[in-house]
Amino acid sequence: MEMPAQHIGFLARHRHRFPALFSGLAFSLIISWLISKGGLPFALIYAGFAPILVYVYVTLVAPRMGLAGYILASYFAIGLNRYIPGPLGLSIDGLLVLTWLGVFFSTTRADRKRMNNPLSWIMLIWFGYTFLELVNPEIHNRMAWFFAVRGLSLYFVLAVPLVFILVNKRKDLFVFLQAYLGLTLLVALWGFKQKYFGVDGAEKAWLAAGAESTHILHGRLRVFSFLSDAGQFGALMAHAVIISLVVGFGEKIIWKKVVYLLLAGLFFISLAISGSRGPVIIVFSGLGIYLILIQNFRLLVFGACLAIGTFVFLKYTSIGSSIYEIQRIRTALDPNDASFQVRLENQKMLRAYLASRPLGGGIGAGGSWGQRFAPGTFLAEVPYDSWYVKVWVETGIIGLILYFILILTILVYGYFYLRKAPDPEVRTRLLALYAGYFGLVVGSYGNQIYGQSPISTIIVFSLCFIFMAPQLAKPHESEPENFDHHRQLPGK
Repeated sequence: MEMPAQHIGFLARHRHRFPALFSGLAFSLIISWLISKGGLPFALIYAGFAPILVYVYVTLVAPRMGLAGYILASYFAIGLNRYIPGPLGLSIDGLLVLTWLGVFFSTTRADRKRMNNPLSWIMLIWFGYTFLELVNPEIHNRMAWFFAVRGLSLYFVLAVPLVFILVNKRKDLFVFLQAYLGLTLLVALWGFKQKYFGVDGAEKAWLAAGAESTHILHGRLRVFSFLSDAGQFGALMAHAVIISLVVGFGEKIIWKKVVYLLLAGLFFISLAISGSRGPVIIVFSGLGIYLILIQNFRLLVFGACLAIGTFVFLKYTSIGSSIYEIQRIRTALDPNDASFQVRLENQKMLRAYLASRPLGGGIGAGGSWGQRFAPGTFLAEVPYDSWYVKVWVETGIIGLILYFILILTILVYGYFYLRKAPDPEVRTRLLALYAGYFGLVVGSYGNQIYGQSPISTIIVFSLCFIFMAPQLAKPHESEPENFDHHRQLPGK
């Protein structure tokens, strides 16, 4: 009876040796399989995968590398898939699982206690509901659930605790924002390349395969960069406008302020060339909540006047109509716009279909997954056009109500955590992340942006940093290790 306990104790004491054993075994198995399939020359060719195995080992030893890979994959996996056919989208799944293995091998029990945060429980509740959707009698193909649940809830429930465990220092907040702006700048620059120098062969093939109908309008390209589509590109640029402006407003060093404001201008131009109209609301709503939160009456009045002036300019004048990008944005304010009317008709049909289905049609019932796993069904043929319509259709009115309750809970909790920011530098950056998140929440009504990469990854890091606000003090001012997050419950 004592032997199992002894073995478990031995494994626990020597788990730091597992990464090398795991990586070596994986490499040996892969090379052996390749030799059996194509001989030694074939295996030598694929031995180039050795750097990947080195990365696996490094991640198991230093799991923060896994989170870095997660961010990079969120930005580049979809774009690379146009050049390298294969299930690159699953790389995010693999990186998150690998990082969890690294957490098991390399962190202490005290490290893992950090995941006990209200945000982790919120994500777990939502994942639990989506997991129960597996027994939804309306579901046509449970394989569709496996693929579709990843962006809906799985990535969030896996990634949020990892960020709390591994990326929880003041400097991590600053490094994340620098990495975010740098990667988003690359996305913008590639978008300008598409706009002014044209798309390359792989991108042409992607457009010809079906994306052309939504990405070339009136002979003009809706820029998508190396993201999934133009809507996602526009949403990312709108979010970057908010982050750059808010951080720039709070920056005291003049040259840094100028850099942030220039970035905001570049990102806004990128938003315009995306041809997406919905992301404009992200900018307005995000900056609006920022002005409310800072409680500066003069700046709030100025911002309100600017917003009203912009609305009047777009809605009631024809100035700049010869510029396609301005005219395209104007159509977002036209209630008689053909595209908007089609959306309303689609939602009317969906409302009738869902009237007797409180649990929805099942996760993965519509969109690309529905067309792949249940072609010809009603939900597979009706576009969602909105993230919340997707949640409503696939999880039912019960799921939609729960989803809104959880988002409202996040926003309320986030506000109380913002008030615990230790100093103006941190507070400014957390305000930017909160405003950006609020903008994405509002903008997700018009587009399916909330659960797509890289937006979903940005949301994960943004919310985690907001919820760990009290811990982001300078080293000599930081909270004790056993800081109780539940002290910050609203009303306590």
